[in-house]
Amino acid sequence: MIAAVFLGTIRGQEPLSPQGLTVQKSSQEYAQPNLATLTDRSRWPLPIEASKGDTMRIADTQIAQDQSVKYLLECDDHTMTEALYFLHHNGPHFCISSMIGCPAACRFCASGLYGMQRPMTADEIVTQVELMMRDLKAHHPQLDNVTHISYQGMGEPLLNYHNVLHSIHTLKAQWPSVTTYSLSTVGVIRMLKKLLAEEMPSIDQLYISLHAADQQKRSEIIPMAQTNPIDDLVQTGADFARHVGTPTIASYLLLDGFNDSAHDADHLLQLVDHAHYRIQLLVFNPIVGLPFGRVTEEKAEAFCAQLRRGGLDAYVTLSRGREIDAGCGQLRMQRRAPHGQGGPMKRALVTLEESPAIGTNDGRL
Repeated sequence: MIAAVFLGTIRGQEPLSPQGLTVQKSSQEYAQPNLATLTDRSRWPLPIEASKGDTMRIADTQIAQDQSVKYLLECDDHTMTEALYFLHHNGPHFCISSMIGCPAACRFCASGLYGMQRPMTADEIVTQVELMMRDLKAHHPQLDNVTHISYQGMGEPLLNYHNVLHSIHTLKAQWPSVTTYSLSTVGVIRMLKKLLAEEMPSIDQLYISLHAADQQKRSEIIPMAQTNPIDDLVQTGADFARHVGTPTIASYLLLDGFNDSAHDADHLLQLVDHAHYRIQLLVFNPIVGLPFGRVTEEKAEAFCAQLRRGGLDAYVTLSRGREIDAGCGQLRMQRRAPHGQGGPMKRALVTLEESPAIGTNDGRL
């Protein structure tokens, strides 16, 4: 079943400048991304930016059989991003994006296939939530109100640190019914330590995209792991868990024949602090153009059972919305097309081949 398309627009909140002052918006469209800025590592994370336009619209929506709703969102400069509403065992969630595309280029994820066009502003991050809230109320009143917002959509949120944190503070003020804010990162250690240094952390739940239990394998599928050693990353995640009083969740995507053996499970048991980690096992959603295969649910459960026998709190999460390409790793700025054949809205201006300096090829970030 496909939801009706809602083409409403909404005025966002004024973002703050790095100095904390209100920034006046202009009516000009976004300029083309400055590749020199995007590839200059010294500029990461980017500071809070002012929106050059004040609208965003829902360009397309799709509903899956499990009631997940995927949103294709068009920004004022005609770039696209995606977000998702889904039901979880602990309540209804929004999975939202922090970038247009993604610079991390993880080998198993559709979001990084076309590189990154630009980070989203704090205003845009907030507006995507406002639009989805409005759409759910208008077109899907049978769905429960959202209680969780997770920064697990397109982009690496810690590389858009200031805009992400400002958006969280704004959303907390606007939507007090949302009880939990979570963030997923591939592991930018220096920014995790910055987040950890906050006296009152903005994030209630941290997810680390681990996906392998040793440095070599992790570097093969996550280029940024090359400069973010796995031992340091896992230690920082444990420090964060102690700080907030909630175990860090290590996401581990099972890739058939790559990281799913009993030996891999043993390595994982030895790697993480059992008192400060939970393991979320994910089953790969096949993506055209990527070489990995999907493990069976039986194999995933066997891997999980081995972790539990070793004393780790582990569970298997099956993806929501797979048939509408809304599962983990499937978001890719895609509009629904006839006969179910979708395609990327536009080729990103920064790609893996064209801009290795932003870390999509050699992990420098």
